Order: sequence, then structure tokens, then C-alpha cells
Amino acid sequence: MATSPIALILAAYPNRAAAARSARSLVRDGTLACATVAAGATAFYRWEGKCLAEASVLLWGKVAWSRAADAVAALKEAHPDRVPEILAFRVDKAHPAYTAWVNAAAPAATKRRAPGRKR
Repeated sequence: MATSPIALILAAYPNRAAAARSARSLVRDGTLACATVAAGATAFYRWEGKCLAEASVLLWGKVAWSRAADAVAALKEAHPDRVPEILAFRVDKAHPAYTAWVNAAAPAATKRRAPGRKR
């Protein structure tokens, strides 16, 4: 069976608890093969006419590229921001064994409402 390239999905969260909640839920239900939560970032952006700088936590999700659209939709559903930063990158070069593991580790996700709140 051919493997799909990997999707690396980056999502920025306002705090570690929200990012960890999404990561845990999306890995548990099979939407993502794995996720890494990394705190300590600062986001600089313009929103509603103001320049802002806020703490940011990054969630790095990995899944088969063939399931990336579903993963992005699930991240959006679970995200606390009204307009979340969610970016998907196609990874064409990766360790073959890791690519195979990612493809096998995230079966098609079941329908569910992920935790999260809208702000």
C-alpha cells in the first residue's frame, strides 16, 4: 500500500492548556498521528486596527496529507480563537519509516465535537 506524504499542521494557541487539550483530543480520536505542544513563543500581529504582541503556544500536528483537510477542520472546531492561525504544510521528504508510521497511526477520525471555547 502506498503511503501519503506527511502533513505538518501548525496551530497557534493563546495558552498551553488549550493547545494541550486539542493535541490530546485529536491524537486520541485519530485525527492526528501525533502532536507536539511548544510554549514560549510571542505572536506579533495586527487585529482590528491595533498592533498586538501576546504569548503564543504552538501545536505541531502530524498526519497523512490525504487527511490534512479533516485535521485542519477539527483544529478549527476545537480552537478558542474566532480566527485561528492554522497552517498545513506538505512534507515531501521525511524518514520513510516515520512517514509509514504517521500514515498508520491516524486512522480516519470519528465524528465528534472537540473541546474548546470561542472567544
